[in-house]
Amino acid sequence: MSVLPRRKSQTSISPGTEIEGDLRSAGDVQLDGVIRGNVTARQLSIGPGGSLLGDVAADTVHIEGQVQGHVAAAFVALARDAKATGEIVYGELSADLGALLQGRCRPHAASAKESGRPTRTTPRQAMKGGRRAAS
Repeated sequence: MSVLPRRKSQTSISPGTEIEGDLRSAGDVQLDGVIRGNVTARQLSIGPGGSLLGDVAADTVHIEGQVQGHVAAAFVALARDAKATGEIVYGELSADLGALLQGRCRPHAASAKESGRPTRTTPRQAMKGGRRAAS
């Protein structure tokens, strides 16, 4: 009996697909369509045509498309054409020249302890506050 290597779990939301409601995944999510709701995942990648209207809690978030809401992640990367509106709570933040960010950015408590900067909440704690994207 041969045993195939286990693949990482990935959920793909294709272009032309729209979801209303929350999405929770223990694996990776590739968003090339539209989600109106909150996303919790290990990694969220929003492609150039992808759009999220809601909050995100993930270990890693890569944004090439659009997000409107509260993003809480250990690592957040904004690509050149990314458009983010809302608050980003991060451990590490990377933004390419041309990325648009309208809102607030702040490090979460774990990264602040390492750098000596004071903050009060971690990404998971921030998500428990029930923050929602503005309508």
